[in-house]
Amino acid sequence: MTNKLNLSFAILSLIIGLLIYLCFRQSTFIHSFFSFLLNLEGFAVDSIKLSNWFLYNLPDLLWSYSLTTTIFLLWEFDFSGSGIYWLFIPLFVTSFYEIGQNFNIVPGTYDLKDIIYQFYGYVFVSFP
Repeated sequence: MTNKLNLSFAILSLIIGLLIYLCFRQSTFIHSFFSFLLNLEGFAVDSIKLSNWFLYNLPDLLWSYSLTTTIFLLWEFDFSGSGIYWLFIPLFVTSFYEIGQNFNIVPGTYDLKDIIYQFYGYVFVSFP
């Protein structure tokens, strides 16, 4: 894929993940922050019932995919030499964020499935 297409997918995945939080996960920090920022107080879609996977795991997969794609684009998918360390940054950032939730270092609820889906997002970019 071209760099423009990869960047488009990275941005789109972030937007979709954000929309899931804004529309369906009103008890989260992200929902509260963007509702205040965009003046969307009270905005939520309660009438549509979606699977837990869609609501809780898909946003993590999309965020991981977007972060990995962005870092790979910055390095132009060339990780020779010292660039090899950047290859693992998305894995560490997403995993440590989730583990930080387990120890109340960052807001959120720890879920091992989130780490698994974040890994999937990484793999989709790393091994096309």
